[in-house]
Amino acid sequence: MNTFNYKLAEILSKNKEIISFDIYDTLIKRNVPNPTDVFELVEHEYKKIHSVDLRFKELRIEAEKKVRKENIGYEVTLDSIYEHIDLPNKNDLKTIEIKMEESICEPNYPVIKFFNQCISNGKQVILITDMYLPELAIRNILKKCNISKYKKLYISSEVGVEKKTGKLFEYVLKDLGIKANQMIHFGDRKKTDNIIPRLKGISSFYVSPNIQSTKQIICNHDLSSSIVHRFVSNNIYKYNNNSELFKWGYEAFGPLLLGFCMWVHKKTVENDIQRVFFLARDMNLVEQIYKELYSEDDIYYLEVSRRSLRGAYIVASGSFDSVFDTMTRKKYLLIELLNTLSIDWQEICELEIIKKYSIDAYTQIDPFNLPIWFEELGNIVLSILKNRTNLTLQYLQQFALLDDKRDALVDIGWHGTTQNALERICQKNFTGFYFGNTKRISFDKMNMFGYWFDFDKEEDALPYLAIVNILEVMLFPKIGTTIGYKQEENYISPIYNICEMEDFSKVNQFQQGAMAFIKDYLCSPLKEIYIESNDAIAAYKILAYKPTLKQAKVLADLPYEEEKNYCMAKVRKKREYIQNPAQLFKDYGSAKWKEGFIKQICPLIRNPYRIDLAIKKRRYKKIGGCHEKITL
Repeated sequence: MNTFNYKLAEILSKNKEIISFDIYDTLIKRNVPNPTDVFELVEHEYKKIHSVDLRFKELRIEAEKKVRKENIGYEVTLDSIYEHIDLPNKNDLKTIEIKMEESICEPNYPVIKFFNQCISNGKQVILITDMYLPELAIRNILKKCNISKYKKLYISSEVGVEKKTGKLFEYVLKDLGIKANQMIHFGDRKKTDNIIPRLKGISSFYVSPNIQSTKQIICNHDLSSSIVHRFVSNNIYKYNNNSELFKWGYEAFGPLLLGFCMWVHKKTVENDIQRVFFLARDMNLVEQIYKELYSEDDIYYLEVSRRSLRGAYIVASGSFDSVFDTMTRKKYLLIELLNTLSIDWQEICELEIIKKYSIDAYTQIDPFNLPIWFEELGNIVLSILKNRTNLTLQYLQQFALLDDKRDALVDIGWHGTTQNALERICQKNFTGFYFGNTKRISFDKMNMFGYWFDFDKEEDALPYLAIVNILEVMLFPKIGTTIGYKQEENYISPIYNICEMEDFSKVNQFQQGAMAFIKDYLCSPLKEIYIESNDAIAAYKILAYKPTLKQAKVLADLPYEEEKNYCMAKVRKKREYIQNPAQLFKDYGSAKWKEGFIKQICPLIRNPYRIDLAIKKRRYKKIGGCHEKITL
């Protein structure tokens, strides 16, 4: 990780009268990886005003090359560059470029802290930059970044000579009337800001252009091509007093949620969607973000769950064994199946079929090997459910979901279980947009799209399973899952289960960090740029797949509900595992975030994801590659 060596900088500048700072990538940083990316933003802004597509970025780059070729050894001005651009309204473009440069810049907080310390210590501070922008624009940028109290500002385009030739340094020494050994220069370019001043007798200090203001997730990520990560690195320092969970949310969760919302909107346009339904409860936060971004869309929050739709789905399917379409593929006790349908054992325990087959509430049901009495019992269950699913249908009809409209469902995803249920109940096709998608082989073919991953075969999704449960928990609202519906005066409202997360503080901090990122990002000109999925998911991928030991410990005790309550990655004391190795494998099996579990057991393992993936592949191979037995 690149950091600013504050102590060394202070020692080297102690006996110097003049402290000189470069501006770009030293005192300030653009929120884009490359200076030429600004031209793309200029074109976006111009198009909004004039509704015209240009090849501005290409033309702007070529114009600057021509001017510099004509003026070798001397700095050029923005006016001279635009004289070589043959476009209508080029003065408008120039004005937009100046405003864009002003809005795209952020303070480089670690260096500015030292800059302010120098001024507090009574040093004379000057600024020197090779830049074509006019002085007023530079001063506006400095003012915006709260950079003030410098003695003088030297701009190559105003003076006419450059740092990289050494002539600007000569000009500064002469203008100030000082000797070279009285000054030290801080800058980000090894030749221009480090070697050249030393050749002129001026001490220099190299400042990495990739100083990062965070010690969190993306500290080793290559920022050279990532707009999102450059933005995070430039802006997260202002939240230095917030918790680490907040910062993890800012770095990892915010970009993921914003990128996903942009993708959903893009897909709705491509698929000519009329209405967008965000499904409870995982999409509570996502729906809020989407509404902020695309308020013109027809957006709804649909409070349904696998449990709340289960009875209506079984009735629509006409078969009790379809209950397994709405659950994970494993063995269940009969009483567990009945409880998921809100049917009490006492309702059926005196039935003739129970006595005839000596059925017990704790009889184990294997979905792949159903007992002979299951269909007969299922007919009784169906008759009970038919009298109880009317409210579910009425709730769906409140949203006109049974109407013939092009509706999209947005959810966290994995199998499309809820989409399958709604299609069967509503007798219509939906389009599903999900964080991840792998189709269950027993479902009819559905129109589904996955953001992070999108596979037809479940075994192809094995490398992505690490994100599933941890992402679901981080999306939690502070409310229980929908378990049914009730009649109010003039409408049908949902009934919620008790929220399994008693302490919501950790998830809340994580979500607050995400929302802070989104707010910051949408207040910048970058909001016009579509975030590619690889860029949006990169930091979250690191958190989920390769957590630090601290991250694993902090998130380990988060609760997760799946018919029962579990912890994400709860680990016992190591001496318990030494005394009882079988307990280790049992706890690993029940851990919902296995990467976090592995990291706590073996802190020296840098990539617990690879260990877990190897185990999953071995297990998958052992059970014969049966799609239905891999649970997402």
